Amino acid sequence: MNDERGTRGDPRAETDGAGRPGGLPYQAGPVFAGGVTPGGSGSPSSGVPKGGEVADGGEPLAADGSRGPARAPIAPGSTRPGGARPAGPARRARHGKSKGRSWWIELPILLAFALVLALLIKTFVVQAFFIPSSSMENTLEIGDKVLVNKMVYDFRPIHRGDVVVFNGEGSWDPVVAQPTPPLVRLWNAISGLFGTAPGVHDYIKRVIGLPGELVEIRSSKVFIDGQKINEPYIQELAAEDGRWAVPAGHVFVMGDNRNGSQDSRHWGPLPFSNVIGRVLGVYWPAENIRLVHQVKYSATDAVPVQ
Repeated sequence: MNDERGTRGDPRAETDGAGRPGGLPYQAGPVFAGGVTPGGSGSPSSGVPKGGEVADGGEPLAADGSRGPARAPIAPGSTRPGGARPAGPARRARHGKSKGRSWWIELPILLAFALVLALLIKTFVVQAFFIPSSSMENTLEIGDKVLVNKMVYDFRPIHRGDVVVFNGEGSWDPVVAQPTPPLVRLWNAISGLFGTAPGVHDYIKRVIGLPGELVEIRSSKVFIDGQKINEPYIQELAAEDGRWAVPAGHVFVMGDNRNGSQDSRHWGPLPFSNVIGRVLGVYWPAENIRLVHQVKYSATDAVPVQ
């Protein structure tokens, strides 16, 4: 009887039978000196943490006594507090569209840069040319595409036996009276990246005579200053004889197919200034890929480009 009176009105005695005051789960936590619970306000512990105090498990209680921190209200139609929507398919789709637009903007820039770079290389370093005739058979065949080194004669002289590309305009061909329209020049420059098409004024021949020399053909054999030269590259011997003096600043060129070539025998020696470069080799078609090797005659068969 005394025990009942002594515990009546004490909240700690009013349990649900499991030792949990007020029907709430409660586990005995540490009580510090003075009966203050951890995180409390300094008042004696009553056994039931107040709102804002830390429960025994270390989780703050809300004002209504429930566990966990107070949560922000969830906006209608949202799955996150504060109305923020998750990164769902719609957002990913928008991101994908943005990347797609960026790619289509960058692609023309990359193509333009590649085109400018290719034109610079073609203009100053290496250019492709197309073989339209049989004048250089069997060294070069009709339809071959060759690469021409345009810088070589900046570093070494022209040698006898070099296969060179040159511009015949003004020397072999008449000068064009009317200038080419800018768009046509641009198109010719771009198409020239893949091999110059027939109809232009560029030719490919082999250097035979150097400045100051006398070139002769006697009994279908070639003589330089009275000395016969060996020509393993020709397809057939020349049918006609003749002699030509090579002036300073010029070279004498002929095709390897002597009876199928229009060259210095018909048009005269070629000025140095018209030489574009030396043929490196054939790059197309695939079955004809090969280098065009330089022919060795003697140490004196070279002349500096002036």
